[in-house]
Amino acid sequence: MEVQLTFRSEIDLKPKSEDAGTLKICVSLSGTSLDRENLYLSYDDFESVESTFPNDLKELNEWLFLAGLTHQDVDIANRKLTERIYHNLISIVDFPVSATLVYMYCKVIHPPRNDEAVQAETNNIRLVKPASKLSVGRLARKICKKNKKKTSNSDDNMCSIFLEGFEKGEIVVTLPCGHEFDDSCIVKWFRIYHVCPLCRFELPCKEMTN
Repeated sequence: MEVQLTFRSEIDLKPKSEDAGTLKICVSLSGTSLDRENLYLSYDDFESVESTFPNDLKELNEWLFLAGLTHQDVDIANRKLTERIYHNLISIVDFPVSATLVYMYCKVIHPPRNDEAVQAETNNIRLVKPASKLSVGRLARKICKKNKKKTSNSDDNMCSIFLEGFEKGEIVVTLPCGHEFDDSCIVKWFRIYHVCPLCRFELPCKEMTN
């Protein structure tokens, strides 16, 4: 699978009064099986970008992972989008009455199918089944007692979906395979899949718990 990223920016120097000083971001996905193909983010001013964008980036990460992008693809998308956003923030500072719109187009290109690819796709379809609520509810949970900053993308002290370190007071879920994730993040994951995002350890799915 190949991921192509393209960006486009628009700066309106004479926007409507309610849009003056705003920054809007539109992220579009194509080539995936997700029903939701667009993600929209909006900020009223420079300060709201600095305070809110890091949390919005977590939602974007989760969405991209659910679309099937790898950790490397998501890292690249995060870095390039962040660079583009802060580059365009200059326009807000220099032209406070302008309105800025940033587009990120993410196109997933699948290689030509052969017998092995068809088999792999069949296996992936088998894995796209939600885990049973009972099995998810019984997973081991603990409260993080201190902030744990990530040091690398393979750090055990971070959620491997959000790519963020665990913060004090957050609920951390430990799967039977030993991998740990943020509670709200992994619960959303198991609404679609019944396997560990890292090692594909399988939890019981709904079909098995009727």
